[in-house]
Amino acid sequence: MSELPYFRAALARPGIAGLRRLPAAEWPTLAAAAEALGLACVTVDLSDCDNATAALRELGKALTFPDWYGANFDALSDCLGDFADEPARGAVLLLHGDTRLRTGDADGAATLLEVFAAVAEARQNSLAPLWIFVPAGDLPDFP
Repeated sequence: MSELPYFRAALARPGIAGLRRLPAAEWPTLAAAAEALGLACVTVDLSDCDNATAALRELGKALTFPDWYGANFDALSDCLGDFADEPARGAVLLLHGDTRLRTGDADGAATLLEVFAAVAEARQNSLAPLWIFVPAGDLPDFP
C-alpha cells in the first residue's frame, strides 16, 4: 500500500474522505500524494497534551487558526472547515501522539475524534474534502 499512485488515486476520491487509520510509516508517501494533488497537508503532534484543552490549543497553533479561535470543540469544527478550504482543493491532517490525551482525558479524546469525524464526513464529495489520519484506534482503515 505504500505506492504513491495508490494514495493519489484514493485521495482523488472525495467520497471516501473522513477520519481514517493508517500506519505512520505510510504517512510520508501519503503526504507526497497530497502535495501532488494540491492538498494542504499538516502533521500535528499531540504527545504533550494530557487533556482536550491542551490538544485544542496545539491544533490551533499547528493549523494556524485565526485569533478568534477559542480552543473549544465548536471553534475547532468551524476552523477545520476553513482549513480544508484554504487551498481550495482540500486538506490532509495527520495526527499522532495522542496516548497521553487518551489516558488523561478519555472523554475529551473521544469528543475530539467525534468532531474530526463529523467535519470530515460533512466535507465528503465537496470540492475541498478533509482527510484526517491517526496511526491506530478503532477507526476504519484507509481504503
